[in-house]
Amino acid sequence: MLDENAFEEYMKIIDEKTVDNKKYEIVKIEDTDKKRFVDIENTKVTIEESNSYYRNNYNKLKNRR
Repeated sequence: MLDENAFEEYMKIIDEKTVDNKKYEIVKIEDTDKKRFVDIENTKVTIEESNSYYRNNYNKLKNRR
């Protein structure tokens, strides 16, 4: 895959005028919302959430015996 925004620069780098359509697909890659990822990464986990996660996995492992 080649991002259409980088296509011309890539063609200059490889010193070609056209691209093999059987080998490459030209796509439009959307911009990433970096703030959204930062917000997700920095979301505070509550004690209840972490306890239920632990309890759920503990019970699964306990029941496997």
